[in-house]
Amino acid sequence: MKSLTNANEKVLGYFEVSSVDEQRIYFNYEDFFPDELLPPYANGCLFVAPPLRHPPTGKLPLAEAVSSGDFKYVGPNLTMDLQPDFEGPVILVTKSCGDCTEIGKTEAPDFWID
Repeated sequence: MKSLTNANEKVLGYFEVSSVDEQRIYFNYEDFFPDELLPPYANGCLFVAPPLRHPPTGKLPLAEAVSSGDFKYVGPNLTMDLQPDFEGPVILVTKSCGDCTEIGKTEAPDFWID
């Protein structure tokens, strides 16, 4: 190496060469807190099965829930006979629980291994 402005100038002194070693360590919540329940999800997951029509008012709860944009489709309601409050034909969940991009990014993080 040499100086671009003065050929007699020292540009390099003492230096060391070393190596870097990396290791990824994976752990589970239970490894650190074996006797504790998992912490609650960032946003509460609310599952609903709104009916197609509310007879006394004539409103359309399912259509209103879908058009609000606050819910995501989960699947058909197979529990209609088991849970009276789940009377609609489909189950919906709050958007933050049913759409990962609602509270996270779509780009893979730097540490991601393909």
